[in-house]
Amino acid sequence: MSPRAHSNFDIMRREVSRRRLLARTSAALAGSAFAAGLPMPAIAEPRPVKFTLAWLAQGSSLYVYVARAKGMTKARGIDLDISRGFGSVAAAQSIAGGQFEFGIVTAPPLALSVAKGLPLIALATCDYDSTMGVGVLADSPIQKPQDLAIKPPAEAREPAPSQPPAKIAERVEPALASPASPPAPASEPKGDQSGAQGAAPSSPATAPQNAPGAPTPSAGRAAMLVASADNPQKPVVSLGSTVWSLLPPAPGQPATVAVKADADIPDLKMHATMTLRKNTDPTLQATHTIDLKFSFADGAPITGFKDVGLPQMRKEDSTAAETLTSVKVKISDVYFLIALAKGDQDTARNLDLIQTRAWFDFPLLLNDNRIAKVVFQKSPEGEAMLAKAFDAWK
Repeated sequence: MSPRAHSNFDIMRREVSRRRLLARTSAALAGSAFAAGLPMPAIAEPRPVKFTLAWLAQGSSLYVYVARAKGMTKARGIDLDISRGFGSVAAAQSIAGGQFEFGIVTAPPLALSVAKGLPLIALATCDYDSTMGVGVLADSPIQKPQDLAIKPPAEAREPAPSQPPAKIAERVEPALASPASPPAPASEPKGDQSGAQGAAPSSPATAPQNAPGAPTPSAGRAAMLVASADNPQKPVVSLGSTVWSLLPPAPGQPATVAVKADADIPDLKMHATMTLRKNTDPTLQATHTIDLKFSFADGAPITGFKDVGLPQMRKEDSTAAETLTSVKVKISDVYFLIALAKGDQDTARNLDLIQTRAWFDFPLLLNDNRIAKVVFQKSPEGEAMLAKAFDAWK
């Protein structure tokens, strides 16, 4: 099927009231509303509204930029902030998590996200006519279109647990009030294109043993890749090292053990910490959580990030990465929390990827809108620590 056959939807969080919905719909439906020349009352001060694309800016999303450039959104009291996307699934999760009020999501990921319980509403088809159909198994009780009205697919199957991103944010509210000091800064990152799959060095020999950022014999490798303005296909790579450690469990609670990876990127004066732990909160629909934190030394060229993509797992010496099924929430410019999806198939796949792949990759969007990626390599010690933790988490 041609990509033009996919329908994009502007979506928003379900909690928005009708009045708030109508006020903000003007941004998402800019093309039709503005073309009709609907009169709008003068508004003294525009209200900031965040809008995410499904991917990079392209012709199908031009209407959003035109509306803003022509002053149409501002005339209706909207100060529109447009962000590039990291795929429709990530866009849907970001909107559900409250990072954006509106966005563009193609039809299949939108349907999947709603089926999994994300609180989203499709406002309009904003790109092309939908030519997609409904596919069912041969032994499905749905054999003709009329059956859909009697027994919708979402009711025909076991309800999927809802994904409450707001609950994830609640867990870190105490940290916001009194944030724990992050690990000592070491260096800072440069970016990589979101579409570029893990461009970390494929062999330890690429980093001279005495060079800054070269891993010690017991450490894994790390790297920060930042897209170059001159040639986005060739990111600037800054090398570093990753040290793995086990965080001991609370007394009598072996399942609270956690695994931490500390990455130093000396050239960027950046320190990144990834902490993987089993979720013990029964009200949070997640099997595990990942805390991703950054700190920077004085004079670092990068000081924070607008967003993080969903974590990806990659084999050694491979550029192909597979995304973990998860939901992410931005806590601050240097702190992101990720919850791994809870469900038999999602859990089995996520845990298999974590245990069998060599690299953790995290796509990033810098505050200056450059694309980046930070990557952590498992060391032999890291592999052993993860195996020990997974035994305790069973």
